[in-house]
Amino acid sequence: MIISIILIIPVWSFIHDKEPKPITQNAASLSSSAENPSIFGWLLVAYGLAGLGYIVSATFLMAMVKQMPHMSIFADFSWIIVGIAAVPSTVIWSWWASKSVTSNH
Repeated sequence: MIISIILIIPVWSFIHDKEPKPITQNAASLSSSAENPSIFGWLLVAYGLAGLGYIVSATFLMAMVKQMPHMSIFADFSWIIVGIAAVPSTVIWSWWASKSVTSNH
């Protein structure tokens, strides 16, 4: 953590603008920001909670599987099983997203 704090100093000098630039918005972005003024805060909370849930379960996945007597033989393969299960989820979420976008128009 100390190394990351030290390394952020030179990185910040490259990504931080010395002179702030004016923000320009088009009509679509004005309407969406007017409807959801605090969307960033909600996204930050949702992302943080999802990450917390993922990190806790991912950290102890193999230990949890080893604790289940009838599933302990799968402990070494638990991440492979998670990966295989994740493959169809990308297709399902893409399909669901396309359906929700077309139903809104």
